Amino acid sequence: MYQNSADSSRTASLWQHMGGLFGADALERKFGRDIPREWTSIVERMPAAELERGMRRLVHSGKAHVPALPEFVRLCKAVGDDGEWGGPKGQHALPAPAQNVTDPWGTQGNIHFFAYVYGHAKDFAGLTAQQNDVRTRTLVRWKNEWAQLMRDGDAEDHDPVAQKAMWKACMTQAETEIASDRDQVAA
Repeated sequence: MYQNSADSSRTASLWQHMGGLFGADALERKFGRDIPREWTSIVERMPAAELERGMRRLVHSGKAHVPALPEFVRLCKAVGDDGEWGGPKGQHALPAPAQNVTDPWGTQGNIHFFAYVYGHAKDFAGLTAQQNDVRTRTLVRWKNEWAQLMRDGDAEDHDPVAQKAMWKACMTQAETEIASDRDQVAA
């Protein structure tokens, strides 16, 4: 009923699950008889773990309506406590990685991050636990931004020189943010 030749088995399976949650008639009223191409193009590029997270969050959210695509993508991709979506609190939103599945840019970002922190250990000396936490969170956020830029980048962005330049720009932005936060607290 909801599958056409352009739909993959992954998207069709997701659509069947959505039909089970909200009713096939609700899907048809909102989106028509065929799965929208926008859904197919996004779902096909999403890792299975993200789709599973999104469905888990959708089930636990108690939503009574079929989500729009941006709403569903947010449920799949947002990192944080599942309690925000009605799931069990205290559990990290990211599932354990599947065996033999890696995110090369996330891994590379972690390697750069640890080298950066090791090389800047003196910057952490003398900080309170709260200051250390704020500094680390800011650096991790910009490390993750770098990894996302690399995932989204063109082939020329994957050149080692361009990667290093982008890493330096992200860490400079992180340090600027940290200094700004420190100045605001001091004022």
